[in-house]
Amino acid sequence: DTAQAADSTYGEKADANEMEEEEKSFRADERNVASNTKRDAASRGLPECQSRESLTEIDREERPHKSELTGRVLLPECVELNEVAQRYVRILPKGGHWTKLGSVTMQFGVPPETIKDSMQLGLEVPRYYVVLGDLFSRVKGLNFAELEFPAYFNYFIRKQRTIVVTTKTIEHRIRALFCETLLGPSEDDLDLALDFADGMSSDNFPNFKEEGEWLDPARKTLSVDSLLEFRSFETIEKDALGHPCLLRAHLEDNISVSYFRDQRAYKIKAPGVLPSEVPELTIYMEDIIRNIEADEGSKSTALLQPDRPLTEMPDLPVFGVTMLGTSHGFDANGQTTGFVLWANHRGTMVDPPPNSIECLNRLHISSRVIDSIILTHCHSDHDAGAFRRLLLDQHITIYTTRTIFESFVRKYSAITGFSQEFLRQLLLVRRVRIGEPAWIHGAKIEFRYSLHTIPCIGFTATLGGKTISYSADTHNSKELFQRMFSDGVIGKGRLDSLTNFPWESDMVLHEAGVPPIHTPMTELIKLPPEIKEKMYVVHVAQKDVPTGCGLRTLNQGDTQVLDLPKNDMTTAIEAIDVLSTIDLFAPACETFRDAVAVLYLIENEEFEPGECIVRAGDPGDKFYIILKGTAKVSWEANGEVSSKLFRVGDYFGESSLVTGEPRNADVHALGRVRAATISRQHFENFIMGTDIKVNLQALAQIRAKDSWQLISMNSVTAKLTSTAKTTMEFAMEERTFVKGEKVWEVGNQPDFVMLVKSGRFHLKADLDVVRHRRINLSISVNHDTGMLEILNSAFRRSASSVQTTHHIMLDAPFPTSCGSDSVCVEDDTTDHFIDFRLTEGEVSTGALIGDFDAVFSDQPVASSVTCLEEGSAMVIPQHRW
Repeated sequence: DTAQAADSTYGEKADANEMEEEEKSFRADERNVASNTKRDAASRGLPECQSRESLTEIDREERPHKSELTGRVLLPECVELNEVAQRYVRILPKGGHWTKLGSVTMQFGVPPETIKDSMQLGLEVPRYYVVLGDLFSRVKGLNFAELEFPAYFNYFIRKQRTIVVTTKTIEHRIRALFCETLLGPSEDDLDLALDFADGMSSDNFPNFKEEGEWLDPARKTLSVDSLLEFRSFETIEKDALGHPCLLRAHLEDNISVSYFRDQRAYKIKAPGVLPSEVPELTIYMEDIIRNIEADEGSKSTALLQPDRPLTEMPDLPVFGVTMLGTSHGFDANGQTTGFVLWANHRGTMVDPPPNSIECLNRLHISSRVIDSIILTHCHSDHDAGAFRRLLLDQHITIYTTRTIFESFVRKYSAITGFSQEFLRQLLLVRRVRIGEPAWIHGAKIEFRYSLHTIPCIGFTATLGGKTISYSADTHNSKELFQRMFSDGVIGKGRLDSLTNFPWESDMVLHEAGVPPIHTPMTELIKLPPEIKEKMYVVHVAQKDVPTGCGLRTLNQGDTQVLDLPKNDMTTAIEAIDVLSTIDLFAPACETFRDAVAVLYLIENEEFEPGECIVRAGDPGDKFYIILKGTAKVSWEANGEVSSKLFRVGDYFGESSLVTGEPRNADVHALGRVRAATISRQHFENFIMGTDIKVNLQALAQIRAKDSWQLISMNSVTAKLTSTAKTTMEFAMEERTFVKGEKVWEVGNQPDFVMLVKSGRFHLKADLDVVRHRRINLSISVNHDTGMLEILNSAFRRSASSVQTTHHIMLDAPFPTSCGSDSVCVEDDTTDHFIDFRLTEGEVSTGALIGDFDAVFSDQPVASSVTCLEEGSAMVIPQHRW
């Protein structure tokens, strides 16, 4: 979303003045936020930021631990010079590495909303961005090269192009990404008849290209090259196999950036800028990745005030919204706009911001109660969080039009490197049509195309006679629409759709921003008081809403509810809805097609804070599903007490009902808890004629073998939701392996994936086979560097890790500068790290082994796995994985 009006010729004088003020505001955000830097830095544990023009040394007593300020920025053979490096390199709160050398300000690693870090800390927003390696974090689900808003900022605010230092291969992917987000789908990709209900005439269809160019004539000549300039790395040296091992790019002021493949390190030289005792700065690739992927709640939830007690679960609305963000991509102190739409206590995320998962956790809202996403369009401030949520949870349904979904697939195929075909298989989509309502959790949702530079949909939700309308990104002006119609840009049907915005709704969320692609604040100020009373302005920084104008805003974390007539069936509907979303009971819900029959099985019970719901050792007489609140489950195994939290949608008590064994855990209410319960007799009737009993008995047996703890030991599977972990357990089978046994060999069919429980296993990948694969999810070859890349791998060199007792021995030594011939396994998480350059290594407890490319396709495996020390693993067959 951009200040494109700077080059527009259509606007009225009022719009031009407002645009000028908005641009001044953006510039002020960059300049004036420095005055608040000391306070902001103190809240983050950082010293006061240095001057943008000349970074000076920080007093030693004011300097926090070096990992908090800059991470580990090493200088060759001179670790003590780390103190000097801190003058030139800053690690931003969201993880990017920022540096200013002379007139060149550049950044390594570009996570979503990264320009807000620079603005908050009073740092100059970089013009240069160095992008190599993966563009996407498969562990965190985040884009490592989110260049959209840095490019918009530099082009529309500073009137200059953003310089991307990368390779030709990555350049092609970035161009493909920007074609979707900047220019929108090409004419060849459009078939708008599929976006509209049968029988609707074509004059209802938007003409995205002509509408955008009418709004902003500059778009007629706008291209990716208008915003981006690419500087390519040159190959300086190749290894014995002919793969590039040293890349170098030359920038202004005689500054050069080199990338050393063997060390996975950037080395930056700046003659005349760096002091003589510091010939170069070194930044390691794995440090960039680790800092972006770090699970720090402060990255995304610092705006949430006040904090709620951990034990308190909010009441989920029957009909309303909870804001995950209310601002725009240039607001240094606000989260981009997104929210949860509630209907019958179930949630649908609308354009979730990048860190919406952490926001929900902070609000103590269970992911179980949110099973769908409405995607309005494909600008990064609206779709980045959507893709992340889709990857980190299961059975999330996307509601959007075919046009927007296909653009989304093309964009994220470019970002992730996954094929479009694979993404279509991975994502669950419900293609909505204009003029044909969709039903989500009992609410009727009617969609419409808004007026924006790329395809974008707004909607109206109706439940119990009340309505909530969301404008999405749009320019909403009746005078503007009439001029477009008069000029022949839009048809009569399109004019009527745009003009008849549902201002009569009981709640309106309407955006505002810089015209021509957003609604000017002046348009909303002119609205009558009766509309303003039920409207909230979003997609805007609070400071930009004039005081006394009658317009209201919301804060991140705010919930607004519409009161509906009391319905005695609401609780019953809630219980059935929660029950039907549990995969385990899907067959039973199909058997009981009559909802009334299910209601007769269910009782509602409430528990006070601290009350014991079930006690270990007691006989099992009920099955529980949490409808409200949080419960703590505690159990003892091997002399150690473990616990986990259950929230809305989680269930317990099923094991003792099907096995006849006593309860194996204590469950206590944290705060008030309301649960749907089913007695033993009713439970047996409910699952009769299904495989549920057999499946539950198998689950009880696998959990007795510490399956949950094993899943939690692996850094990838540990990040799954509890729902996904349970689904994984249902698919597990334990299998033992003897020393010397071939688990699989190159060319075999991919029969299973395995999570190592004990023993040691040797993994070797066949580089030649991998190189010619159609898709590479877990093991791939970087075509620019020739490196073999293994899922969940990183190359650690820290001195402290050398002292740990757990190591993975590799077949080839590391460079002598590493100080060790092994890669360490962290004791607290049992993460396994294998050098990207090597094609083989050994793994043990907690390692997830599988040729995932082969599992997801019809390809044979490209690796061999051999048991070196007798052990066992939890095996998941290919068809169940």
